[in-house]
Amino acid sequence: MTTKRLLITDPASELILSRKRLAVSLRGKVLRRVKIAGLRQVVLFGTTRLSSEVLSLLLREGIDTVFLTKMGRYRGRLAGVRGPRPDLVLAQYRASVDPARRLALARSFVEGKIRQQRRVLLQVQRGLRDSEIQRSLLSLRRLVGRVPEAESQSALMGLEGNAARAYWSCFAKGLEQGESFRGRRYRPPPDPINASLSFGYALLTERCDSAVRLVGLDPGVSFLHEPAPRRPSLALDLMEELRPIVVDRVVRRLFNRGELTGADFKHPRAEELLAEDETLADDAEREEPVVHLNGRGRAIVIRAVRDRMAEKQVYLDGQRHSLAELIELQARQLARVLLGREEEYRAIGAVE
Repeated sequence: MTTKRLLITDPASELILSRKRLAVSLRGKVLRRVKIAGLRQVVLFGTTRLSSEVLSLLLREGIDTVFLTKMGRYRGRLAGVRGPRPDLVLAQYRASVDPARRLALARSFVEGKIRQQRRVLLQVQRGLRDSEIQRSLLSLRRLVGRVPEAESQSALMGLEGNAARAYWSCFAKGLEQGESFRGRRYRPPPDPINASLSFGYALLTERCDSAVRLVGLDPGVSFLHEPAPRRPSLALDLMEELRPIVVDRVVRRLFNRGELTGADFKHPRAEELLAEDETLADDAEREEPVVHLNGRGRAIVIRAVRDRMAEKQVYLDGQRHSLAELIELQARQLARVLLGREEEYRAIGAVE
C-alpha cells in the first residue's frame, strides 16, 4: 500500500510536462522529473502554478492533487470522476444521526488518543523519573478507563479535555527549548513548539483526509468533531489517535536533536501573515505574539513527518505496517464497521 507522493513546497515553483514526465520547474529551470506511472498523489504548498495540460493529465490519470496553503492549511483538491461510495456514504449518514452509534465511534477515537498520549509521556518519564509526570500518567490511566462509561458527547469531550490538560502540562519536560512552552495553543501559535505542532498536525490532517477519500467515505460527516463547512471533519476524527505517535514524537525528536533551532522560526507582523496565508486573517487581527516556521523550518518538519510515516513498526494481523499504511487501514476498518461487517472500531493498539 505504499503511496508514491510528490510534494512541492516552494510556492514559486511550477508543475509542467517535460519529456513525458511531470517536472518541477523553478524560474525556468527543471529541478526534478517524476514518472507518471505509479504516482498516486501530488501535494502543492502555496501558489504553485499548474498548466491546463498538467491539470488535464492529473484528472485523466486520477492522481489525487491536494492544494495546501504555505503553512499547510487545507485549501481543496482536484476531484476526478471517482467520489464517495453511495452504499458507504448512506451507512455513514445513518450512523452519524444515530446517537448511540455516533457516541460509540467517538469513544473509540478518544480512547485511542489518550492511550497514545500516555505512551508518549511514558517514554519521557523513562529518562526523567519526574513526580509531576507520574501524576499525569496516573490521571491518564484513570481517564482512559472512564471513556467507555461516557454517556454523552459532552461527557466524552470533558474526559478528553482533562486528558489534554494532564498531557500538555508535562509534554515540554522532555524537550529542549521547552521553557517557552506554556501549554497547547494554536490560534495563533505563540512559541516554536506550538508552531511546529500546528504545522505537523496540518500535514497529518491532509494524510488522513486522503485516506478517507480513497476508501470512499464522505470527509464532511464525522462522529467526534462537529461537522462544519469546508472542514475535513472525518479526517480530524481519524487523526486523533495518531497525533501523539506521529507529530508529537516528531517535534520532540527535532528539538532534542537540535534539528530545529531558533533560526527556523519567524515572528511575522499582521500584514506578513495575510500575505503569506489568507486563512490567517483571524490571527492577524489578534494583538498577540505569533511564531511561525520559516521556509527551512517547514522543510525540516515535512521531511521528518514523511520519514516517521514511512517507519514500519506496527503489527496488525501478523503483518508489519508503516504508519502511513496504518492510516489507510484504520479508514478501511471504519468503513467496515459502518457497513456492519465488523462490530466495533478498534483504536490503534501497542505501537513500538
